[in-house]
Amino acid sequence: MKGILVATSPEGIIGKDNTIPWHYSEDLKRFKRLTVGKNIIMGRKTWESLPIKPLPDRRNIVITRNPIDNVECFKSIKDAVNTCEGDIWFIGGAGIYEEAMGLADCIDMTLVPDKITGDNCVYFPEIGQEWEESEKKPLENNSILMHKIYTRRVQHIFISVRRRQFRRKMSLKITALLLAMLMLPLSAMNTLADENDPDLSINEISFDDDSPTGGDDVTITAEVANDGGTSGLISVTTNVSFYVDSSFIGKETITIPGGNTADAEIEWTAVGGTHTVKVIVDEEELISESDEDNNEATETITASYPPILLLDDDNSPNNGGSRTETDQYYVNALDNLTNPIAYDVIRVNSSADAPGIDILSEYQLIIWACGTDYQSGDTDVTFTDNDKTNAGEYLEGGGAMWVIGMDILYDFDTTDGERSSGDFEYDYLGVSYADNDRATPTVVYGVDEDPISDGIEYDADAISSDFADDIDPRTGFEKVLSSNGDYNISTIRTEDEFKLVFMTIDFSSITSSDDRDEFMENVVEYLVEQLE
Repeated sequence: MKGILVATSPEGIIGKDNTIPWHYSEDLKRFKRLTVGKNIIMGRKTWESLPIKPLPDRRNIVITRNPIDNVECFKSIKDAVNTCEGDIWFIGGAGIYEEAMGLADCIDMTLVPDKITGDNCVYFPEIGQEWEESEKKPLENNSILMHKIYTRRVQHIFISVRRRQFRRKMSLKITALLLAMLMLPLSAMNTLADENDPDLSINEISFDDDSPTGGDDVTITAEVANDGGTSGLISVTTNVSFYVDSSFIGKETITIPGGNTADAEIEWTAVGGTHTVKVIVDEEELISESDEDNNEATETITASYPPILLLDDDNSPNNGGSRTETDQYYVNALDNLTNPIAYDVIRVNSSADAPGIDILSEYQLIIWACGTDYQSGDTDVTFTDNDKTNAGEYLEGGGAMWVIGMDILYDFDTTDGERSSGDFEYDYLGVSYADNDRATPTVVYGVDEDPISDGIEYDADAISSDFADDIDPRTGFEKVLSSNGDYNISTIRTEDEFKLVFMTIDFSSITSSDDRDEFMENVVEYLVEQLE
């Protein structure tokens, strides 16, 4: 059997910046299950990207014109295939996959949900009509990963009935054998580990600060033990993966001498609340161990809530979306406050709800940054229905909020015109009239004697698509920024009913970093004063 083994994004992307831009434990374990004891053929870049070289218990073959010391290399796939006995998996990259299309019997494809954008993306080659696609199914029970197999269509015309029946039977036998192999459990495939192999385990997970505040940098340390196998002398190099609340935060490669321990460390920026830290040794299952059931450990840590929450809800790549990323502008300005204030950053996944009121109410001030997030149709994604309920309850409970977004109003209502009682934007954001998508003024001006904007005159230019709105404030709300008049009003505030600043040009549109620092200082100072 010769097969192509690949994982792709919805766009058909298999890699970016010479790495795989996702991390799924079940996919890694399945990769090992299928490839242990087999021949694996790869290109040079794929070889260089491997966390451990060579992948153990497999024949590693690299296709390259330039030999690599102590690595089995061939100049062509066909030359490599001719030397192989047993099953072969082609594992990347794109050039290897494309050439292997003419040799492979099947394409085993895992489908990840991650949407990958930007430059330096590598795509899986186009799959031709000679391949027949299976039904798409979950990779495992309750998995978010999907899986399908392509098999080569039968293109032969058989003259003899006897030959046709014989070949059909053989084809069915081969297909059945292939499917059976792919469905074998780990215990049946991974037969190379024995009781003489070393055993890795986690002795302890510790933190350099056991009681951090949100925004603090915490070093997480995992002490990993290696019994060294029967001899006690086998040294092991392996990856140690770290998760916080099921979110992957990074990994470190360490070497553990036989009969000894070694520390793996990762930096984590704490977020308020109680969190579960999980550490997995050899998550990819690259090391043959005598016991693979003790490679995982968990520990909890509680961080105090800081005064400020930066809610990154801009649907950019680090939220799983495709809009322009804006959160770093806020982070830089918060870091430059004259009197530093601790803050958390929570990222909201694309089209998902922000944290509930139980979390929001732990913060004194929320900076809710929405960028240019918008989705056509009746469903509001910038502020979901749950977000509206929670934001309203938070404001009515006395919390302070700065809301920024070019398309919040357009997401609520695409028509220009008056807004009235019962509309979220009227009741809580203070908007009596919206003129959508008027664009960002080239200069924004403050209002004389305004506590936020007195004396302000900032150059402005949107960093991406420009959908800034003009708004009129309702009674109880005051103008903060405009294009020097009663028109092109882009920012309003209130301290009467709520403690709120609402801004329809993006913070990132203020072109000077010094001006952004000043405006951040002014808004935070104004809202914090209202809390005192």
